[in-house]
Amino acid sequence: MVLGERFDLSLAATTLTAIKPVFGRGETVTINGVELEFVLVQNTASFQLNVNCLEAGNDRIFVAIGSEENDSSWLWTVDTSSLSAVDFVSGSKAEDMALRLMYDGVTVGRVDRDLVSAFDAFLAQPTALGERKTVLFTASCMRELRRRYGLVHAELRAAKL
Repeated sequence: MVLGERFDLSLAATTLTAIKPVFGRGETVTINGVELEFVLVQNTASFQLNVNCLEAGNDRIFVAIGSEENDSSWLWTVDTSSLSAVDFVSGSKAEDMALRLMYDGVTVGRVDRDLVSAFDAFLAQPTALGERKTVLFTASCMRELRRRYGLVHAELRAAKL
């Protein structure tokens, strides 16, 4: 409306398609030859929206919840029932998240508070044709995994040199 007749729908679509996602927000990464989608969940609303966006049945899912907040009751405000299964639940709040998932009838494969150990096992897990590996994690878990696997943006690497 602001641009009126000067608005170019084709240019807008091309521009939006070319924008790289902010790290941890729908970002696709490759670690040890395995392609994963990283999805950052920071609060009830973002967790719910991201769970709702997952396509049912074609994902291997890793959920990692860190200790950003002492009170993990916010996990109970997220409806996770659309997830049929979660392969791994990890992070300092792993048991809380696993319990939440199970109350929604979600099958939980493995609960392991050791983030790196659990993530390595998740990476090693085979996928069927058409399956994706998706990681839903809070900020502290995201930062730890990014550091561990060298997923630091070029700008940050240059600033540290």
